[in-house]
Amino acid sequence: MERWRLYDAEMRDTDLVIDENEDIPAGLYHAAADVWIRNSEGKYLLGRRSSVYTMGPLYLAPIHGTAFSTESSFLTAYRKVQESLGINIPADAGKVVKTVFIDDPDHGCVQEMRDVWIFECEAEPKLASAPKKEFDVTTWYTAEEVSALISIGEVDPTFAYFTEAVAPVPKFAVERLGCKTVSESVAELTRALRYPDINGQNRLFGGKLLEMIDEIAGVAAMRHAGMNVTTVSIEHLEFKKGAFLNDTIVLIARVTHIGKSSIEVRVDTWLEDLPTGRRTIINRAFLTEVCINEKGRPVPVPYGLILESESEKARWEGAEKRVRQRKKAQREGY
Repeated sequence: MERWRLYDAEMRDTDLVIDENEDIPAGLYHAAADVWIRNSEGKYLLGRRSSVYTMGPLYLAPIHGTAFSTESSFLTAYRKVQESLGINIPADAGKVVKTVFIDDPDHGCVQEMRDVWIFECEAEPKLASAPKKEFDVTTWYTAEEVSALISIGEVDPTFAYFTEAVAPVPKFAVERLGCKTVSESVAELTRALRYPDINGQNRLFGGKLLEMIDEIAGVAAMRHAGMNVTTVSIEHLEFKKGAFLNDTIVLIARVTHIGKSSIEVRVDTWLEDLPTGRRTIINRAFLTEVCINEKGRPVPVPYGLILESESEKARWEGAEKRVRQRKKAQREGY
């Protein structure tokens, strides 16, 4: 049974969590996500709901999903696309354009606070492999056709906000050559520590480790982008434990987030006990790399990022928070 977190009309978390079959108090809403997928031709993907679908059977509709009590809006949107269409979509191609409140007595007094997502991508549904058989068929429609279908009652009426909130939104996603997985660009560096790596206290010199972190992060970013990058920031450089002469350290770099021209890379540094193979984390850092052309100017990242596991999705969520914090710091000058 699903558990739902409740919010008030100001989108504030009330700290109330209920079972899906419980009545929602008046004036409160549970979180949900609507996903409108738009292709390069400016057409929107709608599906014809199955006759056995409990909410609005036989209606045309975009993707819709209720958020679990522990789930973010992004993870709800991403999960529902996988469940309903049987595909992964580039995480960086999505954007919330509006939050709408739905009070719909025709669907069992639905009280939902919906984040409206648009994903700009060439998604071709695989309904046969979709975990949940929500749609019998899917079709691409122009904005004018979607509006017309809404006006004649073919589209689920809870999506009537389309003409006001979705159709006027200009295209915003970066044109990509394609997408790559996280595993395609993972970089690893193993190093036995020698005297040039050691400081006056007979420990690994922090500056030497920073040099190795910067190097391996650049390799991972270039593997993903297939082009030159430059480091623009290093954040959360956290020394958890020291290392000493003759110790073996292992650095592993993974891409965690893609922006317009930026790539965030997480680098974990491990101390490895060679006889047992046991590894202990001694440092973690997040670096932002920017793709550059032959003149050193920033250019869009050629490839999007496919998130294949829950841990990869969680890292993307953490990166989104760091991006917002960086932008806030830039605005406020600290």
